Formats: sequence, C-alpha cells, structure tokens
Amino acid sequence: MMNDMLKQIIDSYDTKNLTDKKLVIREVLQEMVLYGLSRAGFFDKFAFTGGTALRLFYGLRRFSEDLDFMAIEPAEIDFNDYLSELKKQVSFLGIDIEVIEEQRSNPKMVAGLIKGNTKELYLSLFSDDEDSERIYRTELTRVKIEISTDYSKKANTQVWMKTMPYPYTVTLFDLPTLFAGKIHAVLCREWKNRVKGRDLYDFLFYATRGGHFNLGFLNDKFRMSGYSDRDLTHEEVIDRLIERFSNIDFESARSDAIRFVRGNQIWNLDQWTPELFIEIAKDLVSEDELIIS
Repeated sequence: MMNDMLKQIIDSYDTKNLTDKKLVIREVLQEMVLYGLSRAGFFDKFAFTGGTALRLFYGLRRFSEDLDFMAIEPAEIDFNDYLSELKKQVSFLGIDIEVIEEQRSNPKMVAGLIKGNTKELYLSLFSDDEDSERIYRTELTRVKIEISTDYSKKANTQVWMKTMPYPYTVTLFDLPTLFAGKIHAVLCREWKNRVKGRDLYDFLFYATRGGHFNLGFLNDKFRMSGYSDRDLTHEEVIDRLIERFSNIDFESARSDAIRFVRGNQIWNLDQWTPELFIEIAKDLVSEDELIIS
C-alpha cells in the first residue's frame, strides 16, 4: 500500500494523462532521492544546484531530469558512503530502486544513476487502471545524479526544509549563486548541433526575479572550467553575454526548450529573439561580495 505521505505528494499534481503521470513518477523519485541523501548526511558537505533545484525550491515552471550538486567545503566523496543509505531510506517508502555509480573522466565529478521500473512505480503511486496497461514491463524511470567536488568560497548557501514524505533539510545555493552558475552554462556550454534552450529558459527565469548574479562565484566557475584565468569585470561578462546571444540559433533553442515546458509557457518561446536577451543582459546587476560565513 502506498505511503500516505506519498499519496499527498501525488494528489498535489494535476495529472490528466499517462504522460503527466510519468513526469510525476520522475519528480516524486527525485524528491525521494533528496530525502534519502538528506538522511545520509549528504547535505553537510554538498549543496543542491541546477534546474531541478530551481524547480523544487524556487518555482521554475519547466521539467528537469537530473539532480546536480556541488561541494560547499573542500571534500572528497566516496559515493558508496551515501548509496546504501539512500537506497534503504527510499525502500522504507515502498519504492524499489537500483542505484549505480557511473564513471566520469573528470576526477572532480562523481555520478550515479537511479533506476526504477516504471510500471512498478506507477502501481505504487497510482491505481491499477487502463493507463498502467500501456506501460511496458521493461520500461525504466531514470534520475541521474552528478556531484562536483569543485569548491568556491564565493558560493552562498541556504538551508530549506521539506515536509514530504517526512521533514528533512536540503542545502542549496541561493538565487544569485544559482544564476551565476546558469550564466556560466550559457557562456561555456558546448551546444554543438543543438542549442540547449533550457539554459535560455532558466536565464529568463532568473532575470525576471531581480537579475542579480554572484560575480565572485561566476569567476571561480570560469577558472574551474578553463574559460578564463583571470577575474572578469561585470561589464566584460555582459559584453560576452551580448556576443553569445547575437549568435544563437533561436529556432534550435526553442525546439529544445519546448520539450520541457507546458501550457501557456510554450507560447512564450515564440517571443525569443536576440534583441530580447541582449536587452535583458544589459540590465543585469552583479553581486560579488557573497561569501559563505
């Protein structure tokens, strides 16, 4: 029988069809992973970052697939220290998952994959109905975890409490620090044949909520990735954003982003132009004095 707390989470979603329910399954699994990591003491050393953090804690209205974390103090990590406790805590909630550590070529990046059988998860969270019959027994729901052991003293964190399935706390970066991380992605990510429109969608989300970014943290990220070996000024960052936005294929960006947004958010993508993003970039304000106390 489904845990009563999980039922409350499910009831908070608007699920009209099987596609909606599959998205809910992934999002519930993401929250269960956060719960398990918290119980394992993970957030004493690492902070939640990225698009999923923005959605779960700051109200971003797009779907996101991965769970991204970054060290908040100099730390090494043995993923096995957390995986067994993570699996145990999630299993207590009646959800069966497989947890696998994945190898990365970057020695400062640790990764894992959480897998659950989609049909079994569906039957755990929803009733046995005609939608369940349309799910293949071999179909899997996956949540990817990536943990960076890179560390910046300029990052600013805060602790948030979640109450479902039981009270637990998560350490995550504040909005200016998260925004700096997104600006780094916009400038440094190699998009190759498809522009990652999700980066642009998130950029607008931050910009419409004050537009402040943590310049000190951004410069640390630039050095970590090899983008710059010196601190860039606010004006230099804006100039590079303007250059980037002037050369983006916005049709490609829209085709990527549309897969992760729904409803009236889709129509907003039609308004994306170089001029829109350039004018927004010009109004950004940096905060370069944010240091963890």
